[in-house]
Amino acid sequence: MPTSTPSGLTGGAGRRGNAPATTRASSGQRCGWSVTKTESPLAFEKVWREWIRAAEQGTDYAFTIRCKDGCRFIGLAGLHDASGARPQLGIWVSESEHGHGYGFEAVQAVARWWSTKGSPAAFHYPVAEVNQSSRRIAERLGGTVVAFEVTPKYNSVIYQIPPVVPDPSAQQTGRDAG
Repeated sequence: MPTSTPSGLTGGAGRRGNAPATTRASSGQRCGWSVTKTESPLAFEKVWREWIRAAEQGTDYAFTIRCKDGCRFIGLAGLHDASGARPQLGIWVSESEHGHGYGFEAVQAVARWWSTKGSPAAFHYPVAEVNQSSRRIAERLGGTVVAFEVTPKYNSVIYQIPPVVPDPSAQQTGRDAG
């Protein structure tokens, strides 16, 4: 398991007893908590405890996205099948926080982090076919559609995103440019 986390991400899902790591989004916008309409907090606790186990094994990493002050929940970002040639990126942002760029910032941070810590040939990023915002995230990161999938939940497109390299100017300032 890598000893560091993506730029802008703190904590660690792989540390025993910790909730998923946190990412600081670039704005202090007001955020609200909701898991999903069908999951209870207890059910979600079982999910994040599984994320900790998977992170300890080095297969999956889950991060919470929080406002810059670190106190308010925005959403989740994840990396799945980390040891594979094409790990899968994932994102979920609370509906009340759509339109602020948090999704792009989080997906970019996870992809950039794993591009330097792992050795992915590329990333896969499945999104609902009708989710134009998530499709723009993939396209801004150089992603191209490589497959379509029909699931009971929705029709999806699978993007392939190339590894994300650090911005050389960010190394001089000590932060990643987005």
